Amino acid sequence: MLSNHVSCRLAVNMNLLAVRRIVKLCKGFKKLEVFVHVSTAYANCERPYIEEMIYPPPVEPQQLIDAME
Repeated sequence: MLSNHVSCRLAVNMNLLAVRRIVKLCKGFKKLEVFVHVSTAYANCERPYIEEMIYPPPVEPQQLIDAME
């Protein structure tokens, strides 16, 4: 049986939790004017046409985080 549990946990840590920690850190910077984060977590490769919009996630991020804990 093939298991991706460890790699999923790592992906959640890198793509969700790490960004959450960085945003929390940035909120403490009083003179920060802009924070730009470009992620490949949601590349939407399965779509034949990709528009410049925010697509709804197939699962809520917090549900995914909870499942990996």
